[in-house]
Amino acid sequence: MRNNRLLILIGAAVGLVVLLVVVLVVIQDDSGPEDQSEWEELSSREDPSDVIFSTESGDVSIAATDPLERLERYRRWAQYPPFSRPLHAGQVDLIDPYNAERPEVSVIQEPARGCERTETGGIRCEQPAVMSEFSCRMTPERSISVGRGDFHIYLECLDGQGQRLAIDDLETKMGRRLFGREYGSLPPIHAADDGSEGDAEAGDLLYTIMVRPTAQDWGFLFVEANFEVKGFEHSQRANWYSTPHTVAEFGGSVQDMMRDGHLIVRIPVTVQKAGYYEFEANLQEQGGDERFIASAFWRGDLAAGNQTVEIQFWGKVIRDAHIDGPYVVRDIRAKRNNSPVSPAEALRAREEGRTPTAEMTEPLWEYMEPMAETHVTAAYSSDSFSSAEWQSEDKEQRLRFLEEQVR
Repeated sequence: MRNNRLLILIGAAVGLVVLLVVVLVVIQDDSGPEDQSEWEELSSREDPSDVIFSTESGDVSIAATDPLERLERYRRWAQYPPFSRPLHAGQVDLIDPYNAERPEVSVIQEPARGCERTETGGIRCEQPAVMSEFSCRMTPERSISVGRGDFHIYLECLDGQGQRLAIDDLETKMGRRLFGREYGSLPPIHAADDGSEGDAEAGDLLYTIMVRPTAQDWGFLFVEANFEVKGFEHSQRANWYSTPHTVAEFGGSVQDMMRDGHLIVRIPVTVQKAGYYEFEANLQEQGGDERFIASAFWRGDLAAGNQTVEIQFWGKVIRDAHIDGPYVVRDIRAKRNNSPVSPAEALRAREEGRTPTAEMTEPLWEYMEPMAETHVTAAYSSDSFSSAEWQSEDKEQRLRFLEEQVR
């Protein structure tokens, strides 16, 4: 009897310990965002207290109308600076920035009939189009091309079970769009499923279209393919952004250091075309679960010649992630703002009370070839980074404004 009581007491004690451990874990886990929307808001570079703002996923959100809620959301968001935010696996636009995959397009079995444009600008048809069970997909190798080298677009058509189909009478053309107008360009060099000119395997029904941009092919380019599949005529386009010239190049070795409790990544660059640039990079755990930690960007003017760009990953972002180094700095990329009035010049004009005006005659962006290599940092401890929240004059002004709305 005594043995039974002893076993019961021991079992109860063990159960109590387990319960305490579970409670502690729940309490610790409760410190982070509670749902996906909170993660998106905390990771976003957009101020959530604005009346309308965009999340990193591209969704448009309307800020809370309650003044106190807007204030609290801003306080939570503004613990980190806009230029260095937490990063999570769902932010595909940042962790795979040049992915050009698009949804499949259905093949029309019977075209719409009796269509006319409505007063509101829409289209009304007496008989809507009938779609077949087939669909096609056109995928550029990246959403950007840099230089005038070979660039490939992949075309495949699928049946209802996802099996590839043969394509007949394939004809292609290339063009570019600028300010709402389309201009022709040289035709693609090759378009076939024959195992040549970049086509990986003959007869696998994955067709490869190879183009070679010219010096004039700057901006939004497209390849249009017209063909037949299972007896149905089909037309489809693939789009990407082309920079056929070099504005700057990555060079040398990337370096990292800790400064004032923040992680500084130094990136050497050789600039051919001076101007206003935007550099971006991501920080990821090396090994383990390879969790994403932070994204960061640097924006500013660069003169021609050899330069070093410093991207700062805010210390509190890394510290709050509780992930020790080494870290992988990846997706290092950059583009030049080609606006006749750069953001830096626009800011100077506002400070001086001027209104800058200039006509846009060229595409807005000029991309650099992304850095292919990743950089592995030293083995920092996450606890060694600063716990300080971001402070700035802009933040203080925004807080004062939101606090006045609460009163």
